[in-house]
Amino acid sequence: MSRAIAFPFLVLPDEAVQCSGWRIGVGEGELSPCGPTLEGWDYSTAGRAEVDIGFDAATVAKCLGLEATPFGITAVVWWSTGLGAMPLRHVGQRVALAPGAPVTLGIRVPGQGLSSRIRLELELFCTVEAAPAHALAPDIPMARVGRLDTAVLLDGGGASRFT
Repeated sequence: MSRAIAFPFLVLPDEAVQCSGWRIGVGEGELSPCGPTLEGWDYSTAGRAEVDIGFDAATVAKCLGLEATPFGITAVVWWSTGLGAMPLRHVGQRVALAPGAPVTLGIRVPGQGLSSRIRLELELFCTVEAAPAHALAPDIPMARVGRLDTAVLLDGGGASRFT
């Protein structure tokens, strides 16, 4: 059985936001698109991850029922590590987005504190400045209206981080 969340307000469909997808890399090396496994991970080196995110104000307003209501979108990047349902979670970056060209959000992840898996999350929150006219428009502070996440298994090529 799959698990789904029913929000009490409208949320953004994937096509309402321009998103590049996650990119990840080891140290200062080149970033590559996230796959299920990251080969060559070095636990003594910090990792980096980035995602590009942008939106059109008119499209987002229409999707959220906020055509006549001033609003803002905030992006929060999280990273977590560990197996199981509740891994240790850290805030990587929080940015108020402006409509228009996509911006790059990035994080640095210390290698020494990682388990064999890293989870990357981008959450979009909406803040309205007045009561919206649409009954299902998000009207609570920092209502989560979008999310992009991925999990990557870290493969250190057989090297243990405990040696």
